[in-house]
Amino acid sequence: MTAVERAREWARFAEMDLKSAEVLFKAGIFNEVCFHAQQCVEKMLKAFLISKDEAVPKTHRLLDLLEVALKYGTNMEKMRQSCLILDQYYIPTRYPDAVIGSKTTGLPIRKEGEEALRLADSIFEEIKSVLNFD
Repeated sequence: MTAVERAREWARFAEMDLKSAEVLFKAGIFNEVCFHAQQCVEKMLKAFLISKDEAVPKTHRLLDLLEVALKYGTNMEKMRQSCLILDQYYIPTRYPDAVIGSKTTGLPIRKEGEEALRLADSIFEEIKSVLNFD
């Protein structure tokens, strides 16, 4: 499988996370919306790195992935704040006894789910266009 084919596969998985987040938003399950939004962006960043034949770091932290992507001179710096916001949803949306640095105000509410979904959709579309995927 070529790097482009592998990247397309990661992008397909990212799209499923985005669609899952949309369905979960309608159901009012905002912690899962935030989790799937984070996962969408993680997979799109990994798709980008794979498309460059880059070794993908074994991390779920979006900022770590973004740092690697930036070495390709992309215009992804503008995603930094969005990645910072979405990064806070990886662990705390999964476990009630989340680690230090997690969201401390309880489960995400509608407003946070809406923001996470908007950020994920924006980053998904941006990276998809950089990769020239239909």
